[in-house]
Amino acid sequence: MRFMRAPAALIALCLAAHPAPAGAVPPAARAAATGARYLVRVGDFVSQAASPARDLAATARDALLRSLSREARVVLSDAAAPSAEVQRTLRRRSLEGYTIDGRVRVVEGGGATRVEVSLIVQTLPGREYRFESAVTLTLSGAGDRARAQTLEDATRRAVGSATVRCLGELERQ
Repeated sequence: MRFMRAPAALIALCLAAHPAPAGAVPPAARAAATGARYLVRVGDFVSQAASPARDLAATARDALLRSLSREARVVLSDAAAPSAEVQRTLRRRSLEGYTIDGRVRVVEGGGATRVEVSLIVQTLPGREYRFESAVTLTLSGAGDRARAQTLEDATRRAVGSATVRCLGELERQ
């Protein structure tokens, strides 16, 4: 009998069909975490956009989850708060724990639009502030129809850059 690696989409579908108990670190994340150094919980994101219709906080949170899920150094935790399971995983795997919260701000003026993304890194457990990684992208010339998509794309790119900076800073600490 041959065993094959399941595609990530299939694993995600299985996890969605059978969610882990609240606060648990998903088994797939544990299994994929060989060589991991960090257990990361993606926390709250807020958006300060001029248009309340745009939920850039959700876009930024999703982009951070995608960026971190590609990192071999990171085990993602779906825990709403530090639990006994998270604490055991941190100890058993000798991982450093962090919560990353975020903020997205859209500033318009002078014929250009700036998308500012900040990722705030805190310890897990304890939520002691460690550092903040901020990236600003300046956009110009987006028409009203393309503006919403442009803001989302800029948010994703800014989160990707801020994530790389965060992981680099964690390596230096």
